[in-house]
Amino acid sequence: IRPDIIARALDQAFFLDDLDILQRHPRRHRVAGIGKAVKELAAFLELDPGSVLDTASFYEEFWTVPRGEHIVAVCRSMACEFCDSAAITKVCEEELGIGLHETTADGKFTLVELECMGSCGSAPVSLFDEDLHEFVTPERMRQIIRDAMNGQRPKVEKTTSDLSLPQQSGH
Repeated sequence: IRPDIIARALDQAFFLDDLDILQRHPRRHRVAGIGKAVKELAAFLELDPGSVLDTASFYEEFWTVPRGEHIVAVCRSMACEFCDSAAITKVCEEELGIGLHETTADGKFTLVELECMGSCGSAPVSLFDEDLHEFVTPERMRQIIRDAMNGQRPKVEKTTSDLSLPQQSGH
């Protein structure tokens, strides 16, 4: 193998480790953000902190500012928008008393929208922490938030769409 290919592979391995470390750090220290992690990681990998911060700030799942104990995320992909994800976001804002990319005064909840959660067939969807909630209605989202506010882990319901596809006749 050519030396330039080996060097590029090693750079890629460090980049992937960089992403993994950045992703794991905030999960352990949710409110702290990743500022310290960026500095420590840059020193360990002998990189400029700006390079690590570029990686961290490019991806939505990495946080460069403090966030709440719980993350409430609403999908804003085309499929979810078509299924009125805006109504889900509105309920979240009303129940939590905050806007998008804000955290409640008690530090418990942060509200965000994410581009795609990979569950277009069950739109609209939301994430509460790491639990995916499918076919979410405004009423269901309200219940998820109220359960969490009362100290309960919101139940993930296995639901199906209210839409029914026309039956096709056999050949």
